[in-house]
Order: sequence, then structure tokens, then C-alpha cells
Amino acid sequence: GTAVAAELSPRHEIVPVSRAKAALKVDLAEPESIRALYRAAGPLDAVICAAGRSRPGALDALDDPDR
Repeated sequence: GTAVAAELSPRHEIVPVSRAKAALKVDLAEPESIRALYRAAGPLDAVICAAGRSRPGALDALDDPDR
């Protein structure tokens, strides 16, 4: 995640999120934690996840197990 943020930050606003080290925190194993993160972050143009596995697709088209 750090390398991705470093590469993108000169051209984009980065909203760092982590389990414990960022102002915005999330537990990726808990769907409600993920929903709370999006409520706290507000509108976003893009999301890059550098943790765990993900499935490609629009967030609103994915079910909880796929997010």
C-alpha cells in the first residue's frame, strides 16, 4: 500500500486507510466496518485496495462476501 500511495500521490489526493495506523480505520473482515469507512470518507472517485483479495467490479454491484 505504501508504494502504491507514493506512486499516485503526486497526481492524486490520497485518503490513507489502515487497520490501525491511519486516521481512517477499517477491519476488512467486517462488512459494517467497511460501510462505516465509506460513510466517514465521503464521496470517492476511485478505491485501490492493497490488502487481501478483491473481485473486480463496481462496489454497489458486489455482495458483502465479494467486497
